[in-house]
Amino acid sequence: MENEQKLGAGIITISILMLIGTVISILATIFVMVVGDSLNSLMLQTGQVDASMIPTTGQYIFGLVTTLISGISVILILMKNKYGIFGYFGLFILNTVYNIIVSGTAGTAIISLIISIAIAALYGYFIYKKRALYGFVEETV
Repeated sequence: MENEQKLGAGIITISILMLIGTVISILATIFVMVVGDSLNSLMLQTGQVDASMIPTTGQYIFGLVTTLISGISVILILMKNKYGIFGYFGLFILNTVYNIIVSGTAGTAIISLIISIAIAALYGYFIYKKRALYGFVEETV
């Protein structure tokens, strides 16, 4: 009976936007990992970036893995599976802490952090409103 209820428009909208972002992020990360060395050496030669600003392969792999798991979690949320909620918000916290450690809290990093927290809070609110779908509320007869 609980799976007969429909997901809200907010959950569906944010999930679709996240899935689109996931696909773009995966494709961009793979592209940068394939041709990144030549791009990085060109930018270093022209003086556009400092060597410390170039992400390492480990950072790319971490980002790729977290993006894949986050995309799977969003799909699970759309399938009304509560493990998707745990996965998504667990990865959100992990990724937020990681980004603060790597990027710090200055300039565009703090703006990006505020936007990601706002989107996750909005997503959490929409899921909270439909929490019965995920088995978090005992329905009384």
